[in-house]
Amino acid sequence: MATPRENPTVLLEIWAALEEAIRRYIAERRQRIAPFCARHHDWRGMRKIHLESIKEDFITNPLNLLWVVPHALLKSGTEWSRKLGWVAPSEWFKHLPPKIKTGSQKKIEWLLLTELLELPYDHGSWQSSDDALAEEFDRNPKLAALKGQPEWAAILHTSPRLWRPELLVDSAERSAAADLASGAAILLAGWGFLGKAALSVFGIGEQYARRSAHDDAVANFSLGPIHLGPKVDHKLGSLYYEVFPVNPTTAQIWFGTAVIMVGVACLSLVLHALFEPIQQAMGVHEARLQRFLTALEDRLLQNVRTNMAARIFATRSA
Repeated sequence: MATPRENPTVLLEIWAALEEAIRRYIAERRQRIAPFCARHHDWRGMRKIHLESIKEDFITNPLNLLWVVPHALLKSGTEWSRKLGWVAPSEWFKHLPPKIKTGSQKKIEWLLLTELLELPYDHGSWQSSDDALAEEFDRNPKLAALKGQPEWAAILHTSPRLWRPELLVDSAERSAAADLASGAAILLAGWGFLGKAALSVFGIGEQYARRSAHDDAVANFSLGPIHLGPKVDHKLGSLYYEVFPVNPTTAQIWFGTAVIMVGVACLSLVLHALFEPIQQAMGVHEARLQRFLTALEDRLLQNVRTNMAARIFATRSA
């Protein structure tokens, strides 16, 4: 009996079986989208996710706020180097993440891979051996007979390279909501501390430090041996330091910025948790996952077509 490698007709049958299995797999995943979103993107689901990852989020959110300025400077520098003909920094910058993944983002990706896609994943403590696509392949006798043969591993094994690019695109779209929450938190912090909109935690932190230094100076204001009463002294001190402002120390500015960052991080977590159910009610999550599965299906089919076309060409050239 001719092997698939020697028989182009059998190879074409295997090709058709592979594409049919991929389409069945994607169709089944689409049916899971609505229950998945209802389970994890409503208020209860998001509260659970954020509570489970709150420690990591409290670290990564302030770090992301700090990372904005260096990332922007590096991006500007690499663009200038590319214009001058030095492309190496631009290539290096492509691998530099614009932000650090938060714990809640990692948790959602984990749920997406293990519950919706049911694909194998191995990354530190995050491990799963489920492979629903491989199980779909095994349901076809022609494909099951190829299992364990090294030359078919590139097609039958679901490598992370096949789903990782699409997962990165999906994660980028999800992070846009987190960025929106962070931006809203900064604006609210600006209104709360400055009475006006502000777009930089550093600017808010400096103003917070100036206000704290001003309040401390007013509280300790005195006219030497003359005391006119706490209220009068306070009013005189306030008038005096309005004319002669107090400059905060570097330590006070850094402390004020840290306080603002922690406050913005807490507020952005709350706002993000509130935005998710709103997006769920609007159907945003389901639409995004439908696009994600469409892109994943195209990538899986392209992988099969590239490998199978090469096999058939090699067979006919032999």
